[in-house]
Amino acid sequence: MKRLIIFLFVFQAVFAGVKIADLSLFRTDYSALIESLMTAEPSIDIILGPAEGLGGDSNKARIIFADSLGSPFPFPADTFHRSAVIADIFADIIRLASVYDVTIIPGTFWEVDSFYRCYESVPIIKPSGLIKRIRKKARYSFADPHIDTTIRLDTIITRESDTYTFLITISDETASLPEHYTYSGEPADIWLLMTRRWGQNFDRIGRILQNECDPPWATIEAIFPETVFSGLISGGWVKPDCPFIACVLGDTAGATFASNLMPSLRPADDWFIYPKYDVHPEGIIVYCDPLAPKTTPGFTVIATDTAGAPVESLFINYGPPGTVPWFAGWTDTLGKFKHRVFEPDSFYFLFAKPGFIPSPEETTVYIDPSAVRCTLKVILSVDTLYNIGEAGIPTYFRLGISPNPFNGACEIEVPQGATVDIFDINGRLLKSFYSDQNTTDKNDLAKYYWKPEEYIPTGIYLVKASNIKKEISRKIVYLK
Repeated sequence: MKRLIIFLFVFQAVFAGVKIADLSLFRTDYSALIESLMTAEPSIDIILGPAEGLGGDSNKARIIFADSLGSPFPFPADTFHRSAVIADIFADIIRLASVYDVTIIPGTFWEVDSFYRCYESVPIIKPSGLIKRIRKKARYSFADPHIDTTIRLDTIITRESDTYTFLITISDETASLPEHYTYSGEPADIWLLMTRRWGQNFDRIGRILQNECDPPWATIEAIFPETVFSGLISGGWVKPDCPFIACVLGDTAGATFASNLMPSLRPADDWFIYPKYDVHPEGIIVYCDPLAPKTTPGFTVIATDTAGAPVESLFINYGPPGTVPWFAGWTDTLGKFKHRVFEPDSFYFLFAKPGFIPSPEETTVYIDPSAVRCTLKVILSVDTLYNIGEAGIPTYFRLGISPNPFNGACEIEVPQGATVDIFDINGRLLKSFYSDQNTTDKNDLAKYYWKPEEYIPTGIYLVKASNIKKEISRKIVYLK
């Protein structure tokens, strides 16, 4: 087992974040892609390309480096035209790094050294336009001193002068590095993966985790099983919650966080996302603070009964305060409902479930996406039938409304002898029901059916039931 001991002395200030572009690349598009991305987002800190983006099995181009002004510079390693073309592209990428003041890690190529040894290598090009160093892909089964010394962490200083460390892995190194090397040092803040074929669905993973609530975890784990990369985390190479950016040759750039892919490391009932995840024809641009990853912004409604057991199918209406809550959802088998919120906003909530009394029945909250996910807890008690007291007068009774919300007619259920009044939000009486206007079931419950008149608009209405000893009110939502 080879042992790598890395000493990194980095002054850590207040971190603001890093912006990384992940190329969707076909080999000859390099310069145009980079210029297009930098025009769209001039504040990019790192541009990442795929494995074999500058030459490989399908290209056979060979590059050799010679010293030029104290820095390596690429030249064709043979007389084939393909090598000259790649050397020219390589030189133009170096120029673009200087023009746009950006770090470019353009993907791997086939490097030939002065002893005609061939390596799959990747250059790290500094914003100055100089090659900082060349990282070589590790051998599978034996030590190579020309390679092993290049396997280490690197640092990036962002445009905001924040400093982060990053680890580059090439193709199946995600599994082979922990097998053949031990690492001693601080784990990387950022993990950059470049590959050619492997991980073709990684763009799908990135988009699912950025946009869906809740993600299909079984599908994600099947696409990218944790056994492939868990050794990098357990071996201390990368932080468990580090940003993970994968660049695949073609159009399948994607990004997420390492812990999202490992159930044991995901935040409880949540996952991490990028505050900025923009998809462009040239690739994706992601932004985050690697030292303070953000969980999914928004709210979670948790419904339980009075004993704390989850309650499924609590109906949730929500929307801007002062308006009819158009949006709707239901709690799942775990008693939970989630919604994503990307901008600070206030929401009005109305809860309902036939046969239960929710507490609270309604509420208004302000949600800030930059804060911790907002959790709303709703406790449901059974809507008990009434008890009969002296002189046969109900001392406690239910007010059942079904369905709620409704869009045609609804059934209102109260004890026999109760009066039902329906009001709009301005307190105007719309409809009254009396004991002689109902049908009565075997439990002596009166059932009234309200079908709003044609002129009555969509909105929230108040249903009040009363007798000589009790009065109860509930809100109901009419969706025309």
